[in-house]
Amino acid sequence: MDFAAIDFETANRFHESPCAVGVVVVRQWEIVEEASFLILPHRDFRFFEPMNVRVHGITPRRVLSSPEFPDALEDVISMVQGLPLMAHNARFDLEVLMRTMALYSLGEARFDWVCSLRLARRAFRLRRCGLESMAEHLGFPFNHHDPLDDARLCAKVAMASLLELGMTLEEAQRESVPPYRTLLSQVEDRRRRAREMGHRRPAPGDNGPEMLDLDVISRSGFFRPSGGGSEAYFTTLYSCTCPYHLNTRRECKHMRALREALGGDGVGEGDADLWDMGDL
Repeated sequence: MDFAAIDFETANRFHESPCAVGVVVVRQWEIVEEASFLILPHRDFRFFEPMNVRVHGITPRRVLSSPEFPDALEDVISMVQGLPLMAHNARFDLEVLMRTMALYSLGEARFDWVCSLRLARRAFRLRRCGLESMAEHLGFPFNHHDPLDDARLCAKVAMASLLELGMTLEEAQRESVPPYRTLLSQVEDRRRRAREMGHRRPAPGDNGPEMLDLDVISRSGFFRPSGGGSEAYFTTLYSCTCPYHLNTRRECKHMRALREALGGDGVGEGDADLWDMGDL
């Protein structure tokens, strides 16, 4: 009964944009190790869409100093050490892993994948078996779309499902993995599509005004004056105390930087949903 539960969060609709991963290792029916890592997406996929930020709360500013995928993968591999990988809606997470490995030309990863969502549907036959529904059904507290909480709950759902079914892990259905050569052949086209979508969005790491503080709830922040003044500029999505905005009433660089820090478009209720995750 040894496996590793894994959960990826992505910056945008592309599988190649992981910005966080949670990993939980289970041995002999017990969680023995767990960790989560923030990831700086590949430059071609380094833009955050409002729907994704609204789901997981990870903004460009949070990943600025994080390692890119190859370095993060080393930490993940050191934890899972060839164990079968479990994920809730495994098709999504295995494609994130495989497509991002293809993006960086890291070579094919050979893992067995098992889907805890499939196990839960078979074991409990509920109308909805997404993580939120399973947490409520099994009485597990959790914070949805925190990658570590999602991975931890995935592991608990998998164990509860296998117990309910009277099944061993070896008897569980394996997920089919897309051919690695096929994924490699699609890399350039997907990079082109991502560049076209994100070309108007400044990437984390690009020079811009220095943010001193960010309040996601009020969607506001403070920026350091470029001239070295003592008073910080207070900025919202619609106003700023910098001289440029006060004199012209036009959008300034601080307002643009705030919008980007909040996920590209302010992450407001009026933003279009670009990725509908349903109950997963």
